[in-house]
Amino acid sequence: MLKRALLALLSLLLLTLAVVAGTLLSPLQRFRGFPDPPPVAVPTDSVAPARELRRVLSVLAHDSMMGRETGSPGARRAARFLMAELERRGARPAFPGGFVQEVPLVAVRNTRGRRRLYLPHEVGPQDSARVEGRVVGWNLAGLVPGSHPDLAREVVVVSAHYDHVGVGDVVQGDSIYNGADDDGSGVLAALEVARAMAAAPPPRSVLVLLTTAEEFGIRGARWYVDHPAVPLARTVADLNLEMVGRPDPKVGGPGWSWLTGWDESAIRETVRGAGVPVGPDPRPWRRYHHRSDHVAFVRAGVMAHTLSSYGDHSDLHRPSDEVEAVDFRHLATVIQSVVGLTRELASTTLPESPAPGRSPSG
Repeated sequence: MLKRALLALLSLLLLTLAVVAGTLLSPLQRFRGFPDPPPVAVPTDSVAPARELRRVLSVLAHDSMMGRETGSPGARRAARFLMAELERRGARPAFPGGFVQEVPLVAVRNTRGRRRLYLPHEVGPQDSARVEGRVVGWNLAGLVPGSHPDLAREVVVVSAHYDHVGVGDVVQGDSIYNGADDDGSGVLAALEVARAMAAAPPPRSVLVLLTTAEEFGIRGARWYVDHPAVPLARTVADLNLEMVGRPDPKVGGPGWSWLTGWDESAIRETVRGAGVPVGPDPRPWRRYHHRSDHVAFVRAGVMAHTLSSYGDHSDLHRPSDEVEAVDFRHLATVIQSVVGLTRELASTTLPESPAPGRSPSG
């Protein structure tokens, strides 16, 4: 009798320890319905070596780009560099005239004295006294044609913005806001998607879209959605990449990333199918699912989400957002996740949204 009681007590103790250990080792268990986290080492397409990732990001976030403010000479230099990188990775020009889509913008000095950029139709007579002139931004897009004779007409968009906030206030002797994480890291991940898809094309086509004017109200993405390279009726999804260069301890640390709008479409089923370490946005109250380029696609009725690992670091929109702060081992694993998730979106029949009739959100 005593022996049976001791065995029962021991079993209860082991069960309790297992539950505690599972909670500690699986940070995403607190989100309802999420399965046990997969291993962080993702067995998907290979990723460029860390030195190559660093090389590309070091050019994009170099002081010579002067913070890549929309329409500036630095942004033009960055765009030319990125077009060459898209071509080098095997992507084809997506627009009739090449990789570039011009985005017409109007510079307006607002009542607080700050310069803002708007699409022409957004500027009314009341703004005429404050209009400073016209600015031309460049969206960039490279297409990797799909391998299936029918599904190749459909496209999965992988987007990231290459603009940043330019030159600003001096902080600790530095006034160039390089934007290595925001969003040089996302652009780098999108380039690697182009390389991986070109090496082994999935059934659907993949379009890598590098946008301008995200920092000025997602106007580059909005212009693209109104003038798409592939009709939106044949656009299956947009996977937007935003700040993926540093680990976020709230979702598991190095190698993990999260998606906005986890419950707003069937994206979580796609994540499970891809078997990648990606979970829900741990800070939904920040409303990140309303604050990046994917929103333009959402408003047009396309399933769209932003993937990120931004962990509220203090270098956002500061000169200290430098390449030296990027964790390239983490970034390489996130890129593998992005490639795996893109391949899943471009290869499988997507499940229906859990909320029929509701606009998809990301």
